[in-house]
Amino acid sequence: MLIGVDPNGTKPDRPEQVVDRFEPHNPQGPTVFGFQLPNIFDNSGTVGYEYKEWVIRPGQRLYIFGEAHDRIGPLVIGKPEQKGFFIISTRSEQEVRDSLRTQHRLLAFGIPAAALAGIVCVVLGIVL
Repeated sequence: MLIGVDPNGTKPDRPEQVVDRFEPHNPQGPTVFGFQLPNIFDNSGTVGYEYKEWVIRPGQRLYIFGEAHDRIGPLVIGKPEQKGFFIISTRSEQEVRDSLRTQHRLLAFGIPAAALAGIVCVVLGIVL
């Protein structure tokens, strides 16, 4: 049985980046008698354009966590109707869990440490 995925604006976790380039802005002026004249009226201030593209290639294994529904016709996995998580990832379930566990540990230690540092800075600022 084939089940579709309705991303509905959700960005996938860790897709493959295939394009990352910068192209300088080079405004072209008019061509007169085969000569390219500078564009003296371009005052946009644009330095250039940055292009980035990500893809999920056909056949790529995905980990998808969401709600199965048939609201749009065929059976698909999408965002839960009520509150809940929706994940589309190229990483495995265990890799996603490990990453979230690491983030939670960093927050559990980082927030109290930052609060303590803030209190120390306030106290030292008042004393000085």
